[in-house]
Order: sequence, then C-alpha cells, then structure tokens
Amino acid sequence: MKSDKIFPSQKSKDPEEARYGKWLSNRRHVKKGGTASGLFYPSDQKIAESYGVYDLFEVSCKELSSNEKTHEVCQWMIGHDDNEPSHGSVSEEKLLASWVSVRRRARLGEGDWKFYHSDQIIAEEYGYPDLFKTRDFEDVDKKNTSDICDFIKKEGREPSQHSKDDQEKTWGRWLVKKRMTKKHGGRGIFYVSCVKIAKSHGCAGLFDQTDHETISNNKTHEACKWIQEHQGKYPKPTSKDPREKTIANWLRWRRQAKNGTTKRSKFYSSDQQIAKKYGYPNLFKTSKKKVSKR
Repeated sequence: MKSDKIFPSQKSKDPEEARYGKWLSNRRHVKKGGTASGLFYPSDQKIAESYGVYDLFEVSCKELSSNEKTHEVCQWMIGHDDNEPSHGSVSEEKLLASWVSVRRRARLGEGDWKFYHSDQIIAEEYGYPDLFKTRDFEDVDKKNTSDICDFIKKEGREPSQHSKDDQEKTWGRWLVKKRMTKKHGGRGIFYVSCVKIAKSHGCAGLFDQTDHETISNNKTHEACKWIQEHQGKYPKPTSKDPREKTIANWLRWRRQAKNGTTKRSKFYSSDQQIAKKYGYPNLFKTSKKKVSKR
C-alpha cells in the first residue's frame, strides 16, 4: 500500500486490482454489518494494522449513504410489485429513479461518480441483480409503444399528460416527447421500430404530430367526457384537481376564440359539432356556468 493510501479500485482495468477492490468492498460491508454474505475475521484487521493501514476495512461515509439508498430503492420495489421507480412519476419515486440512473452511469464509469460494489451486493440479495444494469432504450421505447396502443384500444383515446393517473401521465408525456423528436430531432432518439409496432397494433400515425384542429377536437372530446362523468357539472379553473383545472382553462380559452376576444387562436366549428353530439350545444357559450343537455 502506498504512503498516500490509494486503495485498489474495483473499476480498474487491471484484473488483479479490480479483484482486490471488489473483495475489499465486500469485506468492508460485512464488517459494517450490512446484508453481504460472509463473516468478518478480526485477524484480517490485525494484519492490516501490522502494515500500518488501520482504516483498510472502514466504509466511507459516501459508500454508507449509497448503501442506504440502495436499500431504500429495493424496499420501494418490493412494495410496488417489483417495478422500478419511474422518472415520469412525482416526488419520492422520481427522486429514487434519478438516483438509480446516476448509479447506472457510475457503474459505466461515466461522470465523476464512484460505483460501490457493495450496492450491487445489496441489490442482488434483494433479488434485483440487474438494478444497476444500463437499459436498452430502444426496448424501453418499444414497450411503451405497445402499452400505449393497448391503452388506446381500451380507452378509445390517447393517454393524457395531464391525467391524475401516474402511469397515464407518464405515457402522455413520453408520447409528446417522441412526436417532437420524430419531427424536429433534438434531444433523444426516435426508433423506427416503434412506428412498426404502432402499425401492427392498428395505431398507424401514432407518432405524427397532429394539426391544431385535431388537437382541439381531442380536447373537446375530453371535456365532454369529463362533464358526463360529473353529471353535467362544469369544470372550475379554481379546482385543486389538475385535470379539472386544465380542462376549465382550455374551455375558457376556446370561448374567447369563439367570441373573437382573442386573436391568438382560431375557433373550429368541428368542436361545436362534437359538443352537440355529446348533447352539450352550449359548451362554448360564456354565459353558461353549468352545461345542460337539450
């Protein structure tokens, strides 16, 4: 051991150093009382001390913190049917997903982060050996495409990025992002294989950005269905429910377009026809506080 005590790295390109690094990480974790298998022998500590290396088996604060986070992620997965935390979710789940992504990059040697072998040991003992394995992003996108097509067949509409349901919101946001990537490029990669999957599910054009009138028509359908679900109650812009608030604000904007009080948007007669079919001919009248059927 050198005087500046540079310990062997488990990420070293030298096979022997990498082997020592992994073994040392395991021994440290066992000594600390983690979940790694095996026993720590006091005789090993005495040998290290005889060389003047008193902290050979001491776990760093950063490693301990990382180990605790690994436990937290694994326990979260156990409580969620073995599913990994999603970036498209909110609060705690999103933070866990971001942490896992950083750990995966660290394992690849990217960035300034260090990957701890003890984290891998913990994940394996929970039954998640691939937790820190880098994902095939094309496979992830193909699965999302298939799942969204199934959702469309079942619900008769596309997933909304404003939905109260976390999974639907995740799909909705992903679909918007993929459409933009397909048309304009920029961040991310669009896989042609996703188009083929969409076509095979009867959802050709899934990734084509729709024109403003089609988007407005879809919003009209959504607004009418919401009103039906709430017995003719009109959505309020002051609601604490994100979806209700979004629909209410959109309706106010559409009324302004119909009345000509805004030049930023055009009102489409097709929206009015859709509203009539649902039985809500007064949907876009500003004087109505509650929509009633005729």
